[in-house]
This record gives sequence, C-alpha cells and structure tokens, in this order.
Amino acid sequence: REIQARIHEAAGVRRTRYPVTSGIPFPAGALRSHDAVRVLDADRRELPTIGTTLATWPDGSIKGLLLDTQVDVEPMAIASFTIEYGDRRSEAALPHLSVETHADAIEIDTGALRLALNRSGGTLFRSVTTGDGTQPNLVTSEGSGSGSGSEFSALDAEGTRYAAVIERAEVEEANPLRAVVLFTGGYEAADGRRLFGWQVRLYAFAGQRFVKLYHTFIHD
Repeated sequence: REIQARIHEAAGVRRTRYPVTSGIPFPAGALRSHDAVRVLDADRRELPTIGTTLATWPDGSIKGLLLDTQVDVEPMAIASFTIEYGDRRSEAALPHLSVETHADAIEIDTGALRLALNRSGGTLFRSVTTGDGTQPNLVTSEGSGSGSGSEFSALDAEGTRYAAVIERAEVEEANPLRAVVLFTGGYEAADGRRLFGWQVRLYAFAGQRFVKLYHTFIHD
C-alpha cells in the first residue's frame, strides 16, 4: 500500500540528503511493524528510512509512526515521493551516526561533524570539529556571574543579566539518521538568583554539517 507525499522547497536552496522527519497516521490493522515502511523518490529509488512507533491501536497495530528520511530537492522545486507500507522492509543502506554518553559529556559523530556537548556548566558545546578536521569558530554571549560565557542569557526588566546554566543533559532520541539531546537548565544571576528555567533540544543529522537548536522558556 502507498501514500503519496510532496515536499516543497520554498527557500531557494538546493537540499542534498536533507533530513526530513514527519509523523504519519495509519488506520487500525494497516501496519504491524515500524520497519515495514519504505520511502521512494520520483525515480522509484529507495531512500534511507527509519520508522519509530509513537502510538498503537488496541489490536497492537501502529496508529502513529514517526518517519525519518533524507531527500534531494532542487531550489524552489516540488518533489514527489512514495511511502510504501505493509510487509516489505526497507533495504536502503543507512548512513553512520554514532552517539556516546559519558559522565561529563555527550559525543556525537554525524560523519561530517563531531560534537562534544557538556552535561553541566554554562556552555552547550565543548568542541566542534568537521569531518576534514577543521574547527569552526564558536561565538558565545558575554554572560556574567554563574555560567559566565554561556551561549545564551536573559535580561529582566531592570537590566540584570541571567546566564544560562546546564543542570542536566541526556540523549532523548537516537537512530542512524538523527540524534536529539535534551538540555535542561536555568537562568542565574551573578548573586545566584534564578529567573526561570529553560530547555534546549539539539538535533544532529547523519552526514550533515549543521545542527538545529530549539529553545523553550520554562516559567517555573
């Protein structure tokens, strides 16, 4: 069985093996296994695909599937894809993405980017190295007090600066195409006063030299 899908590249940028993540609903009884899904491009070439079960029906079949794949799309183009599901498993080769968790750091290797992420302190990034061994410049804010030099900070109405301090970091998701690290922390002033909490989710993708960061304020 098939689902037809389209991706519109609206920013005028050529996308090569670009990561795409989407939730897909299924009727009861239609899909029994999270890996019995394939994504094909317009030429019927199979793309690297990973499925993760989000919810199931009472009969155990999959109700919601989170689908990861990587696609090629030309600038401003609308590319067509076919999602096959049922019994046939994906045979496309998967790229390499590794995640290692240590007491003080989380290390991610996308094949094109190597990240060392702090699990405490004031900065998310301990080091960043590209696949050819070069080290990009990391620009951080000029925080003050606890967590000085953190990558982001907050100001209250009186102009007091509160630097971001990491309280916890853990790997929330990891598969051969995508890894997600959840950072949890708080904004603290030089005298130790706390403004409020925050969360940052960092997304890394196989074969890519960029990451995505999603920041959430926690009014606790």
